Amino acid sequence: MSWYRETFFPWVEARFSRSLGRYKQRLLGTCSGEVLEIGFGTGLSLPHYPASVSRLSAIEPNPGMRKHADLGSVSFDVRLEQGVAEALPFAEASFDNVVSLLTLCSVQDLQKTIQEIQRVLRPGGQFFFLEHTAQSRGVTLGLQRAIQPLWGKIACGCHIDRETVGSLKMAGFDLRQLESIGYSGFPNILAPLYLGIALRG
Repeated sequence: MSWYRETFFPWVEARFSRSLGRYKQRLLGTCSGEVLEIGFGTGLSLPHYPASVSRLSAIEPNPGMRKHADLGSVSFDVRLEQGVAEALPFAEASFDNVVSLLTLCSVQDLQKTIQEIQRVLRPGGQFFFLEHTAQSRGVTLGLQRAIQPLWGKIACGCHIDRETVGSLKMAGFDLRQLESIGYSGFPNILAPLYLGIALRG
C-alpha cells in the first residue's frame, strides 16, 4: 500500500493534473504576495503562479508527492514542508492568499481545514480554489455516494460526495468568483469542477 501511495498515485496525479493547466493559469493570474498552497502534490502548480507572488509556502502530507516535487525555476522563494491542512504550521494572519487545487476533497476534516485557512489568511485575504464537489441532487449524487467507499481507497481518501462549495459558504467565505467548468477527461460522476475565489469572512 505504501508503494501505491508514495510511488504510483503521485505518478497518476501528475499526469491528470497537467491536463488542468489552463484552468490553474486562469485561476492564479491575480494571486500575489505571501501565498500558501495546501496539498502541493508534485509541484505542478508552480508554472502557473504569476511574478506578483513574493513567496510560496506549501504543505504536503504524502512523502511520495514531496519526493517527486519539482520546485523548478521560479522568480520567488518556495518553501515546502510536510504537514496537514487541519493543523497548518503557521501563525495567524500569515498569508495574503491561500490556494487549494483538488485538495479539499481529500482532507480528513473539511470544517477544520476551512477554519485553518481562515486563521492563516490576513484580513481581506483571498482563497483560490479548483475543486470538485457533490452534485446537489438526483441520480448522480446517489451514484457518488454509492461508489465513495471504493473511490476513497483508490484515490487516497478523496471524497467525491463532499459539499465543498456549500461548506465554504457556511463558514462565512464571501464567494467573489465561482465558475463551473467542463472537462472532457474528467468522469461525469466526479463533476462538477469549480474555479473559485473567496474572500475571508
